[in-house]
Amino acid sequence: MAKRYKELIPEPNVKLLRQDIGHWPQIENPSGVLLYYQEFRDEIHKTLNSNALDYEGSLKL
Repeated sequence: MAKRYKELIPEPNVKLLRQDIGHWPQIENPSGVLLYYQEFRDEIHKTLNSNALDYEGSLKL
């Protein structure tokens, strides 16, 4: 499914865990899920900070 998604979507943001992971990735590989979750949060934080302008047009930090 992820392979096909990567074929269809330009510049996809897909994270793959180990091949032996089934329907419960958060139980089967909690450290891998946590790592990707933290990367996702960091990416969102960077995006929000880079787009956050105050009313005078200067960048909020």
